[in-house]
Amino acid sequence: MTRANIDFLIADDSESTREIHGAYLFAKGRTCDFASDGREAIEKALTRRYSCLVTDNQMPGLTGVEVAEMTRHLFKPGELPLFLVTSDPIATIEARTAGLHDVVVMQKPLGAIQIARILARTDSLKSAAIQKAVQAASVAQIGGFVPSGVLVCSGRLSD
Repeated sequence: MTRANIDFLIADDSESTREIHGAYLFAKGRTCDFASDGREAIEKALTRRYSCLVTDNQMPGLTGVEVAEMTRHLFKPGELPLFLVTSDPIATIEARTAGLHDVVVMQKPLGAIQIARILARTDSLKSAAIQKAVQAASVAQIGGFVPSGVLVCSGRLSD
């Protein structure tokens, strides 16, 4: 299975909504892929690496909450952050009732401010994952214990 790096997977049954969200993200220098329903979103998420999934809740096939439940079982925690976009306030309750506390629920329509929040959140998660990976590699390299929150760097400092 080939896993190319694409920043965002946007799942929405409305083509115009996909295009608007994609345009906002493209303007911020991000790459996007699109799915027109929940099943297509799951299929794509299994074949490509995405920084995050932004999904509408009310779609044919699988709802956004159902997509979120499936991704929880298919991916490790934090591997595919999910943003559930909805105009239905009940979706927030459904997501929490299903135990999807790591899913960020946002109200439709998404504008530049909401897209900026998504970018900030995914960049923060990516930065934390990189720091954790560097720390784990450093600990393995030196064979010792490094307290949480300490970034270990190897190499020489220049004068």
